Amino acid sequence: MKSNRSTKDDLKQRLTVTLAPGQRVKLEALAEANNTTLAFIVRYALTEFVERHQSTQLELKFPPGSEED
Repeated sequence: MKSNRSTKDDLKQRLTVTLAPGQRVKLEALAEANNTTLAFIVRYALTEFVERHQSTQLELKFPPGSEED
């Protein structure tokens, strides 16, 4: 039987991300259109991305002017 106490694996973890120009506005519009929060939309997007690409090699093409450029 699982304890009511949170374990280290159950705790949410904070991540800071710098978005490209316009990305936040688009994410906020998605959140508003779906009557949810920006945080939920970002977590949803990350979950979808990880599930879709977990077994494939990504060909990462960074946009001009990005830190990875």
